[in-house]
Amino acid sequence: MIANENQYRVTQERERRFTLLVSRLENGSAQSRAGESPAIRRGKLESAKSVLQDLRQELQEWEALHYPGAPRNDIPDSFRLSPESSPGPSAVISPPTVIPAPAGIHTR
Repeated sequence: MIANENQYRVTQERERRFTLLVSRLENGSAQSRAGESPAIRRGKLESAKSVLQDLRQELQEWEALHYPGAPRNDIPDSFRLSPESSPGPSAVISPPTVIPAPAGIHTR
């Protein structure tokens, strides 16, 4: 989990590097060791894809928490609120409600 802005930037860089690695492994342009079997190469590709997926998930979670107005790819357009239909801060913040104690119960 990303805890601060510095970790966010580091994770962005790692995501960029793993994207390049996956691309190179898929295209066969990544350097392989002599005698490396195709199964090992496929394993490396699947491993890199898994790490890349995890990094992207962490970035999406951070962005959703810290940049809530930013567009997100995982939300269908039909569920998005336009600025005109957004309830705004006045609808979100309401004054506290005082609930009286039931009859017969005394509070100090």
